[in-house]
Amino acid sequence: MDKKKSSKYLPVSVIEGAIQGEPEAIRAVWRRYDYYINTLCSRPYQDYYGNIRFMIDLSMKDFLKAQLAWAIMNNFKIEYEKK
Repeated sequence: MDKKKSSKYLPVSVIEGAIQGEPEAIRAVWRRYDYYINTLCSRPYQDYYGNIRFMIDLSMKDFLKAQLAWAIMNNFKIEYEKK
């Protein structure tokens, strides 16, 4: 069984859609970076038995996702070189 190879890069069409504010494109970017965002939002807590565990701070995750969407729509520029 061959597993489908996935690129580590997002297609240009998705990036262009995210820059224009298309919801599906922004969700695709969020899905691509979900693991990284979860890592940034992990916070330690101590359970009833004294064990240290990690949980995701959902308010921080929502904030980071909003900041990512804002940065994409306001700061990204794609410049094409003509050959």
